[in-house]
Amino acid sequence: MKAFSYDSFTELYYRMLCFAIEQEKNNIITNSRSGEVYNLGQAYFSINSDGFKMPLLPKRGFNPFFAFAEFSWFIRGDNSLLPLQKILSSYSQYSDDQKTLNGAYGERLRKYFDFDQIERTIEILEKDSTSRRAVLQLWSPSDLGKDSRDIPCNTEIMLKIIKNKLCITIINRSNDLFKGVPYNVFIFFMLQKYISQRLKCGVGLQSHFTDNLHVYLSDMKKIKNIVKASSNLNFNKINNLVRYFSWDNIINNQEVLDFFSNIPYKITDDKFFYDERNIFYFDKTHCFLHDEFIKISSSPLKLVSLLWYDSFGKISDITLLFDGVFAMKNRAYFE
Repeated sequence: MKAFSYDSFTELYYRMLCFAIEQEKNNIITNSRSGEVYNLGQAYFSINSDGFKMPLLPKRGFNPFFAFAEFSWFIRGDNSLLPLQKILSSYSQYSDDQKTLNGAYGERLRKYFDFDQIERTIEILEKDSTSRRAVLQLWSPSDLGKDSRDIPCNTEIMLKIIKNKLCITIINRSNDLFKGVPYNVFIFFMLQKYISQRLKCGVGLQSHFTDNLHVYLSDMKKIKNIVKASSNLNFNKINNLVRYFSWDNIINNQEVLDFFSNIPYKITDDKFFYDERNIFYFDKTHCFLHDEFIKISSSPLKLVSLLWYDSFGKISDITLLFDGVFAMKNRAYFE
């Protein structure tokens, strides 16, 4: 089993992408349900002290709006397709009935097994902070052999408190390194933050075990471009910058969570809503030249605020936010 452990998700993700490139020459391409794939085998990875948990690699776009929408959808126990489809229209390919998602993690945690696993876990750890019995299920025996487009890839979550910090471990049967890992890391980190706040404790280690880490052949060129563009990044500086970042103003803002749970837009063809490669992009020549990181990393929240006002007709355009960042209408880029 290959193991990765780094202070920041950005560095961890870079090392994992490098590993995928190294393994390419030793790997046999196999067919899968979703296309030709390189199997990278079993893997363990952990992030020690990163409060941001989004990748800050040149050429690796990340859609913060989808990430926020997924967490909002997740934490309220929803399984409907529409909240995610509004941002990534292609998400409908995972729905069996074009209305719901069979493997929706939030619904599995909140409702699927006829009780709320998140609330039960909080009760357990409030009663006994040394408990090792806080094990949450995402996989159901009914998934075995089920003919569905959406079977849970993450199957189990374990939570425990160590030195007054909540640690989370996620068990995963199958993990797409390019498309899946970044969003999995973010939403489970947000769950960890949410529960830690309820328990009034700190946030500890985030760990993932995957039985099958893989890369689709169609993504290898993108991965090589990311690694090449990121080769001179100062990871020590990145680690120091993300260490104390906090998404508390998302987790604690019910208005923002409600907004993302039901974005007041119709499904659109504008890239802003479905092109995950273009929305959250950092170029290595600009990413850390501004004083300081908080300007760049807080920009999704500023855009969220502007979108919130725009949705109720209070402003008509998204304009220049700050030096180095521009936004036109429903499209935002980092130059």
